[in-house]
Amino acid sequence: MPPHVTVLYPFVLPPLSDEVIHTLRDLFAGVAPFRFSLTQVAWFGERVAYLVPEPSGPFESLTWKVVEKFPGYLPYGGAYGTDRVVPHVTFGTSGRTAALRRAALKVAKRLPVDAVASEVLLMVRHSGGQPWRVLESFSLGGGSSSSAVDF
Repeated sequence: MPPHVTVLYPFVLPPLSDEVIHTLRDLFAGVAPFRFSLTQVAWFGERVAYLVPEPSGPFESLTWKVVEKFPGYLPYGGAYGTDRVVPHVTFGTSGRTAALRRAALKVAKRLPVDAVASEVLLMVRHSGGQPWRVLESFSLGGGSSSSAVDF
């Protein structure tokens, strides 16, 4: 899976109805593309290193807009609460904390990274360990699609 900021997981399982696709397309067409920067390395415990997008508000807003349209799907199934999301770009998960900390130091030296969020990709993975694939892409602001995040 490419580097990304998750909008909502888990989500409706395939096959998705035309109504779901149209609802998402309309929702994302009403959100203008936005600039952000990946500014720092942060951690979830000792096992997950991630990059912090600033501002995080536009990503949070995307999540809650989708939840509003699909209230049966909470971020991470509600496992981390139902009132807050932490937008992030995971770059490392490992059982070897020392190696992950070394990687985090190297990544931190390359920050900040400036980017534009211009598209939301609907990714799916079927059972059996198959890789994630793009099912649909939705341009923010209703423009033409090019990439999920332009670096």
